[in-house]
Amino acid sequence: MSAKKMMLLMAILALWACSPTQKSIKKPPMDVFPTDWAGIWKGDLDIYKNGQLSQSLPMTLTILPQGDSIQWTIQYDTLSTRPYTLKSVDKKKGIYLVDEHNSIQLESYLFGQKLLSQYTVMGNQITIMEEKKDNTILFEVIMSKNEPVSITGGQKIGEEDIPEVKTYPVKIYQRAILHTLAP
Repeated sequence: MSAKKMMLLMAILALWACSPTQKSIKKPPMDVFPTDWAGIWKGDLDIYKNGQLSQSLPMTLTILPQGDSIQWTIQYDTLSTRPYTLKSVDKKKGIYLVDEHNSIQLESYLFGQKLLSQYTVMGNQITIMEEKKDNTILFEVIMSKNEPVSITGGQKIGEEDIPEVKTYPVKIYQRAILHTLAP
């Protein structure tokens, strides 16, 4: 092992040893999601294409408990309503399933108060992030092509093997800050 790698490993171990124990880290209780997100959330969805704001439209996110599942409905303006069902797969691990009611089911993962989904469709990589902060939900979508715009690395520099890194072009970014109508 090179001296450089040994120093890096020692620094990581030192930081890890000084970090708080798992018992002292406060985690939000997992059993409050998704019921603490319940309500009707409204705001404006800003849609950016190729780095420029191309459109803003009203958005509503309705989250309503229905027995063992949650009605998760997104409405864009008056044009499109998308009724989904959110189902718990493994609440302890933060794994959920979004059922689109058309044979598409997407796994979603809860990290704290952020729900993440990532999938590919028709040559596009889609990442959806929904995060509850106090009385708002931040809704974000990132879409990129599945074809890299550049490939760098993949070389040996000195004794170090540099991994190949592929960069994908972000084509669309959507963002909405949604506010609840009632607590």
